[in-house]
Amino acid sequence: MFKSASNSSLQAIDVIYNSGLRLAIGAFRSSPIVSIYNKAGEYLPEIKRTDLALKYMARLARVNRSSLTKESTKIHQELKANDITTSQIITREPMIYPPWLAHYAINTELTSFLKSQTPPSIFRSHFLSILEQYKDYQKVYTDASKSHDEVGFSIIFQNRNILFKLPRTCSIFSAELADQQAKIATLNEEVPIFPTLTYDDIKTLIDQMSNNKWLRIWKHQTTKLNTIKSSTNRWTNSSLKRKEEIVLNRMRIGHTRITHGYLMAKEEAPICDVCGVRLTVKHIISECLKYEQDRQRIGIDTLLDTALGPETEDNIKMLDFLKSTNLFNSI
Repeated sequence: MFKSASNSSLQAIDVIYNSGLRLAIGAFRSSPIVSIYNKAGEYLPEIKRTDLALKYMARLARVNRSSLTKESTKIHQELKANDITTSQIITREPMIYPPWLAHYAINTELTSFLKSQTPPSIFRSHFLSILEQYKDYQKVYTDASKSHDEVGFSIIFQNRNILFKLPRTCSIFSAELADQQAKIATLNEEVPIFPTLTYDDIKTLIDQMSNNKWLRIWKHQTTKLNTIKSSTNRWTNSSLKRKEEIVLNRMRIGHTRITHGYLMAKEEAPICDVCGVRLTVKHIISECLKYEQDRQRIGIDTLLDTALGPETEDNIKMLDFLKSTNLFNSI
């Protein structure tokens, strides 16, 4: 596991990973690491490693195994801090016989009726006729229901009605185990919560936890990308060529060859030859007098978060502006 590696080893891996992501999105060499990860739609390495470790511990719990290393203890503490208990995960029992050798008697006659074209009375009549074939069998009815933020299920057998709520993190797929009673379970505060989760439910919780952690870190950054992008969701550039994608990515990150190439050449920062101020992406798009007529003609928005936002129409306008001003190949 990554969590057990030394810091020096992790740093060496991070350098390679950072370079790989920078090349993938075409970011300029001086681009901030956090901006590269945000633009690529990836977690920071430390968040990613914790995310993988948490899911690994959940998988161990699913097969009824545990790990007692120092690193696993820390992971368990993080799970506990986020109200995630691996002991609630439904364990996967090993199969005694291969599933393809098992034979189950399943009656599928009702599937011959299309639900959209068959009245409920027809379903009920046919269902009762099927039950006549199973008089000596115990009847068990199950169903699940999901309200806005609750999942409940009901089991009816031998004139007993068992109602349970599932933890709020559960999906409806966790509860597909009768319809009206299941809906009652989601609305009744006195119905007990069933202390069980599936691995997929835990995985969803961990994803939410990692996303929230990454978002908190991102909101405290002061990069140029922060001024136009407040989320950590990936922005996709549809129907663009590789070169166009690279140019847009560099403009959004705020580090381009024309504005930050001086760092590589160890020269002075570039000054706008018309306005006499520091040359930046913001200055080019919203302030520079040299390109004012081009911006108005093409319809470039004066707000940076709109001009460089995720909308396809704005992307096309920006590329047209950069090409018409001969800036495209200097980015």
